[in-house]
Amino acid sequence: MCEGVVFLVRDGERVKVMENVVSLHLKGGRAILVDDFGRDKVIEGVKEVRVNMVAHEITLYP
Repeated sequence: MCEGVVFLVRDGERVKVMENVVSLHLKGGRAILVDDFGRDKVIEGVKEVRVNMVAHEITLYP
């Protein structure tokens, strides 16, 4: 499978917020993350998303 790790940049630092992410939806400044077990997490105030497909990393920026 192609799971990813999601990081959030806070105060200049990358903080890991979720592993094994299989789905990411952006809606109204929110990032809705879903892992391979169907658990979800909502991150508010997202303005930018950068994806590194080779490293399986997604970085969210406020």
